[in-house]
Amino acid sequence: MGLGGKVGEFVGIAQGYQDKGLGRAFMDWGLRQADATGLEMYGDATVRGLPVWKKYGFKELGVLYVPGRPGLFDTYKIVPIVWTPGTKETRQIIAKL
Repeated sequence: MGLGGKVGEFVGIAQGYQDKGLGRAFMDWGLRQADATGLEMYGDATVRGLPVWKKYGFKELGVLYVPGRPGLFDTYKIVPIVWTPGTKETRQIIAKL
């Protein structure tokens, strides 16, 4: 931690382009860049999307509760996550990409 790095905000795939491998291509590129530079990757996962992130070796850092706004949306959870290069698990994931 503390090495600095770059921030990518809210990467998503438009619905008409989902299930075509674009998300995997972005993830593969990002993990290889993080591994090559030795920088951790941080993000925020939804509870629904968390299993995808965990498949790539991201670890949960806790849970944030975003308060709802009456008439607009209910309270929801966000899970801060981190991917640390150089661990046995992340080396195995990179080898499979």
